[in-house]
Amino acid sequence: MANLFIIGNGFDLAHGIKSSYEHFHQYLRNKYGDFQNSKWIIPYVYADNKKCSEIDAANLVMRLVSLAEKDGNLWSDFENSLGKFDYARFFESEGFDEYTHLTQLSLEISIPLIKEFFSDWVSSIDIDKVKKIDSFDRLIDRENDYFVCFNYTSTLEKVYSAKNVCHVHGNTKENIILGHGELAKIKLEGRDDSRKIKNDRKLFKMKKEKKNRFKTRKIISRYLTFKEICLVNFSLAKNGKRGKIQRNLYKELEKMIENYLNKYRYRYIYSYSYQKEKEEFFQSKNQQIIEIENSLNKIQSLLRKDTDKALQTIINFINDIDSSVSIDNIYSIGFSYSDVDMKVIQIISLLGAKNWYLNKYKKSEFYVQKRKIRRCFYDGKIHPFDFTSS
Repeated sequence: MANLFIIGNGFDLAHGIKSSYEHFHQYLRNKYGDFQNSKWIIPYVYADNKKCSEIDAANLVMRLVSLAEKDGNLWSDFENSLGKFDYARFFESEGFDEYTHLTQLSLEISIPLIKEFFSDWVSSIDIDKVKKIDSFDRLIDRENDYFVCFNYTSTLEKVYSAKNVCHVHGNTKENIILGHGELAKIKLEGRDDSRKIKNDRKLFKMKKEKKNRFKTRKIISRYLTFKEICLVNFSLAKNGKRGKIQRNLYKELEKMIENYLNKYRYRYIYSYSYQKEKEEFFQSKNQQIIEIENSLNKIQSLLRKDTDKALQTIINFINDIDSSVSIDNIYSIGFSYSDVDMKVIQIISLLGAKNWYLNKYKKSEFYVQKRKIRRCFYDGKIHPFDFTSS
């Protein structure tokens, strides 16, 4: 007979260990500086070795995480925030040029450094002066119980001399598993289907009828906020009455938008074969956006948690439990039951323990976690308990 303990970060925090995501945030600020109120900095990439300044990279990552966190500068959901970065802010311009390419390259190199920063922080966490919690020490059998630990520290081994410990997410600089569980691919706004051009701009169809001359000012003023104005079937005839009318219309249009030229990009197309030019323009634009999306999805993939590796780790650990050993009770301490880790919980639930004890939380949190465990097909009893009380 033995017990299995699921250990989350709340366990380390209860021991006074500075292991929260906000402690990681403070570590970055202390080491690389606090740039929260400065302008956005796109790290410069050194062409010879394709590296960038760690200070600039840390600044960029801190800004992105804080924007993704529900509490802003107070980090509490760091891993999920890695899957919610607002990359679109770097590509808001309608133009795609050398600067856009450099920005894309900079993000590819600087953002994945977050894992290196995190590993360095984990290595810096000091647990040498951590003291035992007596009630927990009495609860466990350090020789025969089993411990599934989601923490990166070695508190169980060094403080409690626990023998059978599985670090699902690793506990050294080399094998740390960190990341989000977001599967959706990044899609930037601005990709256009030339057949559905009306979705994001107004197409001005300046017909040749004389009456349009009187409606031009009213039509143009109504749509001055659009970033592209296309003149279709609108030629600038040089001679005759029609040429004079069209030149006047063009001058009217030019006069109406001259104050906006620095704020928006306008594209003028004077052609009777507009459909072909329109398709070529949007095909080129879409291809550039697709290239950026592919680059961002590559970053997204690098920041995704390797759940397959975590699953294999827990499977190997459980398979090593002697078949004659019965797991009667499961104790969960300081574990949040985040969605990205629920596959591990599904495997643990197959052990068939009679009781599952959840460390004392607010009543609402207890029932949320209870429902998550039930969805893993666990049909035993679920109880609250407090591992810090005698």
